[in-house]
Amino acid sequence: MIERILRRVTVSIDTTLMGIALAVLAVGLVTLYSASMVQVGARYLGLQFIWGALGLVLCVVAAMMDYRELKRWVPWMFGLAVLL
Repeated sequence: MIERILRRVTVSIDTTLMGIALAVLAVGLVTLYSASMVQVGARYLGLQFIWGALGLVLCVVAAMMDYRELKRWVPWMFGLAVLL
């Protein structure tokens, strides 16, 4: 079971794109750390790290999904996007 899930994840993820996303996240975290350490400490750094990690996890989940299964959710996603 776990082997099947890992195989599906590794096949569906573009490693170059994931590496670039991690690099941009790392540069952003370093920049945020150097800009805000004197005033507020590491609070913003921790928050940004949590949101970045959550975004990467959601990216992996989205890469594992079959896009054809999303057809039934399109009207709801469009309505949510309009509301936002």
